[in-house]
Amino acid sequence: MNKSNRYCVTGGTGFIGSHLVEWLDKNGYNGVSCVGHEPDLLDMKNCMDVVKDCQVVFHCAGVTAGAG
Repeated sequence: MNKSNRYCVTGGTGFIGSHLVEWLDKNGYNGVSCVGHEPDLLDMKNCMDVVKDCQVVFHCAGVTAGAG
């Protein structure tokens, strides 16, 4: 992984995504984009807007409705 790349972490506020964002930040990976509940990633235009400047996307988001 190149530390100069811009990274996007979907679900960056969730359990796995938040740990990934923390690790990337701690290890000097700049430009981490953290996506929480907004925007709606089921909409293709929103997805394209979120990742347009990113070279790497970590998709950690998931639907949790009804869980628990």
